[in-house]
Amino acid sequence: MGGAFALVAAWCVGLCIQGVAGAGTAGERLLIVSAAGPSYRAVGHVYDGSGRLVQTIEAPLHASLTWSPNGAMIAITDSAGVWVERANGSNKRQLLATKTKCTISCLSSPTVAWTPDGKQLAVGGVDPKTTGFALVDVASGRVTPLRAPKPFVFYRPIAFSPNGRWLAESFSSGDSGTASCCVEALVVAHADGSHPRVLHRFGDPIHDGPGVATWSPDSTRIAFTDDGRDSRDPRFAVVDVQSGRLHPLDPYKVYDQSPAWSPDGTRLALTQYVGPAFTVAADGTDFHSLGVQGTLAIWLRDGDVLIAAGDTGHTIVDIPGGQGETPRTLITLPGREQMLSMREAS
Repeated sequence: MGGAFALVAAWCVGLCIQGVAGAGTAGERLLIVSAAGPSYRAVGHVYDGSGRLVQTIEAPLHASLTWSPNGAMIAITDSAGVWVERANGSNKRQLLATKTKCTISCLSSPTVAWTPDGKQLAVGGVDPKTTGFALVDVASGRVTPLRAPKPFVFYRPIAFSPNGRWLAESFSSGDSGTASCCVEALVVAHADGSHPRVLHRFGDPIHDGPGVATWSPDSTRIAFTDDGRDSRDPRFAVVDVQSGRLHPLDPYKVYDQSPAWSPDGTRLALTQYVGPAFTVAADGTDFHSLGVQGTLAIWLRDGDVLIAAGDTGHTIVDIPGGQGETPRTLITLPGREQMLSMREAS
């Protein structure tokens, strides 16, 4: 899964904003950037299509923020539990409290994934010691367990599919240093948590895992990268959700990152730690260099590709049409901030 990514992700602000107050007119493109300063305090920035800074949101210390798909609410998570509030900061209320103090085999804080309609949250790390897994109704606060909590068993929701029918999960189990160590797998289940299926079990559970796997726009496939420490673990792959068929792609020298799907689901964009960012067909053919080295790529709905350029992703460049045309600098992050994630608002 990449130790550096796991460390930074614990401080990440996951943002998906629509209709942010004062953030532009309806239909205007908004780019959501999550970054971290030298102290790893997470900051979220909202930029318009021209790269103008519209809004900055600072996470509470040791907390993360995740916006609902429609931008109406925010989920706030830290080691004590999960809260929700309106996008303007009002009506904050606690949805879920963690049940025991974090002493061993614990996550830094619960992790959440919103359903596409913004009505429910899948929450992993309900109990920091046993990492229970639950589905929470945002309006009523009703909690439905998705899995029975077990010691040294960890579930992390990755994302619901765009059509809302599936939930991708990361499953980990085992006590380090004992015979039970260790299992790491990419799992898919129905949206209510039922009928979980392992799509891939990783050969090196200590270093490899599904990380920030991403759904194809048509909800039929999942793409992921990992460290590839074990020869059985593809460095970069696409898996069919229905059949479970795994299609390893050429490894390249990709970061352990979130693969970016093109709007039509035919191509993927990624960056490399050695060499330029690139796009490639979903079957692994037709490699196309973008000529810019960076740490993260996303594909916009208009077909442009954005690259967090440089060693820290401090500068965001726009490549028109994703065809390796001359890139233009769109955004430079403030101060010494480092890029964590970016996405286009829904």
